[in-house]
Amino acid sequence: MPQADRASGLTAMAGIALLLSAPAQAGPPPPALDGWWLDETGRAGIRFERCKSDDSTICGSVRWLLHPMAKGGGPEVDALNKDEHLRGRRVCGMAMLGGFVADGPNHWSNGWIYNPDDGDTYQSIMTLSEDGRLHVRGYVGIALIGKSENWTRAKISLRPCT
Repeated sequence: MPQADRASGLTAMAGIALLLSAPAQAGPPPPALDGWWLDETGRAGIRFERCKSDDSTICGSVRWLLHPMAKGGGPEVDALNKDEHLRGRRVCGMAMLGGFVADGPNHWSNGWIYNPDDGDTYQSIMTLSEDGRLHVRGYVGIALIGKSENWTRAKISLRPCT
């Protein structure tokens, strides 16, 4: 093989190796999850985004509440949290889920979800169904033992709570 052909072949192989070894570019959440989602009750709007601590994972926080004010007149707070130091934090703006990694088309795993109705955090997986609903499952230990909800994409623009 002539010297020039060998050199250009090595250059091409080095370029391909460099492309394959380059880290993926961080970007917005996958379009499948991007935007607002309503929980199964329709009382909370969750906004999905890349996690600040690890932009390869997906997080979500409560950014809209049907009833942002508690019956006593103040803002809705995380009264049932197992950590008593967190019981006074506002539900609006609270991290509700995180750590999700895409592991297939329309499926995310290795995440966690916080349930303000019982104050516990659970392991979680999510699957986007063909009809556009987001199947969210929280569990302890194995996914067979847990609770599921079907969330829907908000059809109107939600005004974030403050």
